[in-house]
Amino acid sequence: MMPGDSSSLQSVDPAMLTAIVRQSLRRDAFQVVDWKVSRLGGGAGNPVSVGLYRFEGVGLDGVEPVAWSVILKIVQSPANVGWENMGEGADQAHWNYWKRELLVYPSGLLETLPQGMAAPRCFNISERPGNIAWLWLEDITDSLDGVWPLERYALAARHLGRLNGLYST
Repeated sequence: MMPGDSSSLQSVDPAMLTAIVRQSLRRDAFQVVDWKVSRLGGGAGNPVSVGLYRFEGVGLDGVEPVAWSVILKIVQSPANVGWENMGEGADQAHWNYWKRELLVYPSGLLETLPQGMAAPRCFNISERPGNIAWLWLEDITDSLDGVWPLERYALAARHLGRLNGLYST
């Protein structure tokens, strides 16, 4: 298996997935019954990104059937694919530092985002052998079904401008 290879997804078992989904649904008695995995993207362009995967399925909370979905984001050191000076080292100030998300989620920084912005909840972060990490994230859906009117783009631009203004120094 090559570093960052998604075949390691086979190591996801019902117990691992149940623990993640319980956090997502905030249901302590939930049990995963069945699931499927689909690749959403990643693995092209930035060598840090191995891929994004949606795990979705059905489970039971007692006798109540419940649909669920979570996202697995896999990142790696760019050194795994032979890239140099792309954030593979220990320099956290590097613009492409591969462990940035692993550090920002537990830092509390994402809880201070400006009004109108939020990061997906992170349910688990695990560093894996070979300079690879998994981030289990909330599955965010768009209420506009992917087709944005011009006004929505303007609102997104305003939010991003506010964010950049907060962290400009």
